[in-house]
Amino acid sequence: MKKVLLAMMLVCSTVVASASALLPPGEPIPFTSEKINKDKLGPGSSRGPVQAPVVYLDDYTLLFETHGDFVLQLVSSDDVVVYETCVPSSVSEVQLPSYITGEYELRLYTGSFLFTGYLEL
Repeated sequence: MKKVLLAMMLVCSTVVASASALLPPGEPIPFTSEKINKDKLGPGSSRGPVQAPVVYLDDYTLLFETHGDFVLQLVSSDDVVVYETCVPSSVSEVQLPSYITGEYELRLYTGSFLFTGYLEL
């Protein structure tokens, strides 16, 4: 009986440990949104707020929940783009270069919208 109880405890602790490994680290990066191409207003275009992507930072890795295709930029405080890459919707992680340190503006361009957040590396 003790062996069965011990085995059940091991299985439960393994399940809890693997489930916590799947959780994203901390809070998501807060974003503001801005419509950058106002020419597309007209029939069939939404005038309501657009949902920002959900992005987490874990060391130098950006973790994305479901999202569309976008262009990612890291911009320094003097408005210089220090890193830029295209992120297709099939990608859930982006590894940022480890030589980039400090505070940056994170810009995500998707369609007619720009999402802006801030992060510290």
